[in-house]
Amino acid sequence: MRTRRSARLSAIAAVALLGGFLLPGSSSSATGDQPAGPAAYTCGFANQAQDVTVRFEQAYPDSGKVGANIQPGELTAVVTLARADADALLPAATAEVGATGSLTTEVSRSGQSVQAHWPDLKAPAVAADGSGDLVLTLTGSVPGLSVTAPGTIGFTAHDLKLTLDATPATSTSPPSTPSSPGASDTGAGDEGSAAGASTAASPSATDTPAAPTALGATCSPKAEGGVELGSVPVTGAGSGGSGGSGAGASTPPGGGTSAAPGTSAAPTGSASDGQASGTGKGSTIRLQAAKPPQATADDCTDDDMPDGELDPAVMAEVAKGRPASVTTIPFPLMPQCAYVTGLSNVTKLGEAAPINPENAKAALAYVKIIQYVVNFDDSTKIYFEADEIARLAIPPSTSNFLTFGFVPTTATMTLVPRGVMTVVTTGDADSAQDPPQLLKTTMNGEMDLSLSNVKVNGVPLDVGSSCRASAPLKISLTGVDRRYIDPSPEALASAYDVATGGPLSQDDLYIPSFTGCGSHGEDLDPLLTASISGHGNSLNLMQGLLCSPMSDPTTCEPTIQFPTPPHR
Repeated sequence: MRTRRSARLSAIAAVALLGGFLLPGSSSSATGDQPAGPAAYTCGFANQAQDVTVRFEQAYPDSGKVGANIQPGELTAVVTLARADADALLPAATAEVGATGSLTTEVSRSGQSVQAHWPDLKAPAVAADGSGDLVLTLTGSVPGLSVTAPGTIGFTAHDLKLTLDATPATSTSPPSTPSSPGASDTGAGDEGSAAGASTAASPSATDTPAAPTALGATCSPKAEGGVELGSVPVTGAGSGGSGGSGAGASTPPGGGTSAAPGTSAAPTGSASDGQASGTGKGSTIRLQAAKPPQATADDCTDDDMPDGELDPAVMAEVAKGRPASVTTIPFPLMPQCAYVTGLSNVTKLGEAAPINPENAKAALAYVKIIQYVVNFDDSTKIYFEADEIARLAIPPSTSNFLTFGFVPTTATMTLVPRGVMTVVTTGDADSAQDPPQLLKTTMNGEMDLSLSNVKVNGVPLDVGSSCRASAPLKISLTGVDRRYIDPSPEALASAYDVATGGPLSQDDLYIPSFTGCGSHGEDLDPLLTASISGHGNSLNLMQGLLCSPMSDPTTCEPTIQFPTPPHR
């Protein structure tokens, strides 16, 4: 029983990491090994099993570091079907064949492994006829990963889900001859009919595009253990590493291995001194997801604006710092929105959970100005206050990660706001004032935290349908702009205001005890509470440029800016 409880406690500690997707960092240049030979695969099409060969080509970094992003290069999978097999598989009269696919990849270290899903592989259409083999070249960018302990990270290809799009030759429809006015079924008026027909324009033949036929299959490698793609040695912070290896590793066009399209090049996570591979507490492999499209000004309209009131308790505290005489100026409705992303640091685990990461279909924060509160009586000591409400509905985040010492775990974390946040900015960013003022912004609100869809080694861990924190999280973020007090580059880099964005933080985020977790008579509340709850947690967020389509459309072009994620 002790062993079972210990394993369950470890699994729940893994669940507590919540945000298994880390934001990307920079990667080093790739090695230049020769492409590996083709691997034998068997594809289970509906009408027959088909043998194919697959040659993988992919660049890998020379080395990686703990806490930094490890970004494989673009993946190429060259699928070859023998001509006789292709002719038997494809429908008759197929003119050309394209393909899409996704690859299941095993990412491993020190005997532990986790599966990564690499979707969105595409091959351009090629002619289906000919005497040579049918060759389809699928390519696509892949997400990166990071680790929290040193060791060699291995990449192994497994199942390739393949869909062939077989397009037949364009069909030609014969012209139709319309009936002539006055023609009779008895043949009377044949002469007139013929005359009419001779003067009518004959419609030409039309080309009708034919719909392609989709042929889907799961292709599995014949070699036991899959097909080795490459490896990357990972060292602790501040130390170097030996070169990596890869299947056809080469420098991509443009030179060097860069972050995959749609990912940021800023490093994330705090690199810690290396522990023995696979032995450190909380050691994890974390996989990223592909980035979805960013929002535009069309996603920031009057209809999207939050509906609610300023928090009376917050405003009562703000009122204590106002001059005796102020003027309140209501502000008309004007749509404004921005992306906010970052990390929640869980003290008990020494780990950080991403909040609203770009690669997990990030949600926009919508901001509505309620009023300005001002006093201009003394030009050397102007009082300015902007009161706003904001709504950030963070989408549920399903994470998959591996904590060494036990098994792969996935969980879905959901944060649901309770009403709107109250956003108050005080001070005046005007260098003409003497003395210049500090511009300070606070954001206060509440969010409910819940857990669901927990799996340990692929087996559901039933936490029930009501596993949640027993009270809402008290969110109290602060951002400051001290540029007019301290004109240093450091002050500029850390400056925040609602319009231009910047860093926001909360030093002590209290996570309440958990309740409603468990089923079938098993109470998981104490274990979750012991693993996660308490003081000393923190939020470290970054806001992008505020999109204001009415007042300044350029702030939304071409898309709403997603900020560079903060470091842990």
